[in-house]
Amino acid sequence: MVRGLPMPWVGLLEGGAWLANAQLANAAAARLEKGFKTIPAIEVLGTRQANAVFVKICRRL
Repeated sequence: MVRGLPMPWVGLLEGGAWLANAQLANAAAARLEKGFKTIPAIEVLGTRQANAVFVKICRRL
């Protein structure tokens, strides 16, 4: 058992739920990045890191 953590955190860590949640978040970010790259008014900034995608959205005048 992990000492010093609230019980909900212990359950996430010991049961492996954190890994499943992380994998889902990373996969969702990959889908977002792929979709963003198909939209001309959106520029993906840098390389996707884990579950974070940074974009620049250009305003069309």
